[in-house]
Amino acid sequence: MPFSMIGRINIIKMSILPKFLYLFQSIPLHIPASFFSSLNKTLTKFIWNSKRPRLHSLSYLQAWKTALQTEISDDEWNNSCLLAQMQTINTRFRLLQYKWLFRTYITPVKLHHFNSNIPDVCVKCGVDKGGDCTD
Repeated sequence: MPFSMIGRINIIKMSILPKFLYLFQSIPLHIPASFFSSLNKTLTKFIWNSKRPRLHSLSYLQAWKTALQTEISDDEWNNSCLLAQMQTINTRFRLLQYKWLFRTYITPVKLHHFNSNIPDVCVKCGVDKGGDCTD
């Protein structure tokens, strides 16, 4: 089935890039630049339907340099990309920790259910049973 250029761009944008983004954010490994250059060539070939591109393409680093009107070294660029990846991984781990803590929180009522010697009242106020504490 033939697709228009906009259709091919949308296929990449909605199907392929989210999968790569999830993979890159989930795996904290260094990915060599050769992988991204080959990926860029493959996607460009798909977008232009194996024909010569009709638009001049800039690298992401060159686009940032042009937009910011400043010089960015390759080391600064690589460190920025790595920090962005690590920030995403750290955020994901933090959310997993919150979920784990939330799921394992045991209220005084649950403790009393497990062991009747443990009182089922609030530890702070000593009155409320499992609801909102007044203190």
